[in-house]
Amino acid sequence: MKSLNPYKLLTFLVLPFLLSWPAWFNGQPFLFQDTTAYIKGAASAANLLVETKTARNWLTAGMPPPGAAHPASAQAGAAPAAAPVPAPSAQLSSSPDKSGVISGRSIYYGMFMFVTACLLGLQGVPLLQALLSTAMITTFLRQRYTIDYRTIAAALLLLAVASPLPFFNSMLMPDVFAGLGIAGVVALIMMPRAPGGVRLFWALLTVAAVLFHTANIMIILATIITLVVLWFVLNRQEPLRWTAVALAVALVGAGLAGEAAFNFGVRHFTHTTPIRPPFMSARLLADGPGNTFVHSQCPRAGFEVCDYARDFTRATSDDFLWSADPRIGVFTLASKASRTRLGQEDFAFAKAVFAEYPLQVIENSARNIAAQLGYIGLEEFVYVPGMVQNFEPKIPADEQAVLESTRAAKGKFNVAYSALLIQVTSVAALLVCLAAVVVLFRRRRYAELTLIAIMLLSMVINAGVCGALSTPHDRYQGRIIWILQLMAIVIVAVRYNRVALPAETADRAQETPAQPLSAAAG
Repeated sequence: MKSLNPYKLLTFLVLPFLLSWPAWFNGQPFLFQDTTAYIKGAASAANLLVETKTARNWLTAGMPPPGAAHPASAQAGAAPAAAPVPAPSAQLSSSPDKSGVISGRSIYYGMFMFVTACLLGLQGVPLLQALLSTAMITTFLRQRYTIDYRTIAAALLLLAVASPLPFFNSMLMPDVFAGLGIAGVVALIMMPRAPGGVRLFWALLTVAAVLFHTANIMIILATIITLVVLWFVLNRQEPLRWTAVALAVALVGAGLAGEAAFNFGVRHFTHTTPIRPPFMSARLLADGPGNTFVHSQCPRAGFEVCDYARDFTRATSDDFLWSADPRIGVFTLASKASRTRLGQEDFAFAKAVFAEYPLQVIENSARNIAAQLGYIGLEEFVYVPGMVQNFEPKIPADEQAVLESTRAAKGKFNVAYSALLIQVTSVAALLVCLAAVVVLFRRRRYAELTLIAIMLLSMVINAGVCGALSTPHDRYQGRIIWILQLMAIVIVAVRYNRVALPAETADRAQETPAQPLSAAAG
């Protein structure tokens, strides 16, 4: 009878807890402003099929409990017996009377959270995300390299200590799936001989990534295209498996199909069309070219944004979209009809601005992308003043009570040291990977060069998509930087003989016994 590998047990039974340690240390997963939109959208959909206590708790959050007096009646105090308020009904969070359905908050990730919360509670979400991260990293390393579970466990432990991966596993947001999707699609294309079960897991994780956030569709598709180009430039001696590429593209198509299905469902059940936030318009207005266009071309240009003409450069694109301050916010405060037009005209407005000021738009986009590349921190894991109280009308009372008791809510979760360690190790990982690129190119180790190059370029792709469409934030780059840290760990492990030649190419490299990454590590 084959004995159990203790390091394998450690990898899958213990390390997922370490890879979600911020949630356990904090006392609750980290909530973000968008978290409630994800889970309430899923609760609304689930409530159409079957009523559950979890759905009801989320959909009635902030409503007075049955039998509670109206605030006006309570203040008057004159009536001997106030009439009870009827039991709150679980309305659709996407019903037309709530200013329409905002697309971009994936119902699929919301359902992932909702189902997990029903079965395990909210604390189960970070654990499940950490388990998926563990499985992705483990299968990637096991299929690409000859590596034992002891080394894998050590690599995961290093990521738990010095990377942002545990933090993004601990956040109730789909951010962590951006990195998992990139790793999944690269593995599918570069490791076509992996067992069917492993490839199925990679495929499902990639589908999850593109379903959970629309930006991941662009990021992963661009990663596929870039990898194919790199393959023909650097790795021409090894044939590219076009079936693997076709599969990867089809998986991205699943994300588009999922969005189409969501739009159809919204139209069917709510008789209204989902409203897409005008991300490009907001970016162009805040950067300046859009602002200049509005002041010089409106009102004759005929765009909805002309009705809100002001100095948009005084605020960020996030302020334009989400601020409730009428001096700087537009989209959130607009009527449903105005929101709809702003979303529908987003591309047309961006096209008109680019046609008028192409150089300025390109310059600003390049500046934003460069800025996004340098944003690596943990700002989203610090609850700013008023944030905890703002959740009170949006989440169930029991979750609000837990939230108020967390270390982050009390200001006792100091992320400064973790952020500094992450920044230092990220720079070190970048330098190690760049050194590996130089050495591998000189030694013509093109297969490994292609792998490291695509991981490096995926950082640029991610910054390009996020920096061009939104205000640069720590979480956009921090959510995937662990990929470079993992590659740096592998390079160092090769140097100390903990990782051997890629198992997939060993039979083609008998004449070159040197390991492909060892030289890069020294």
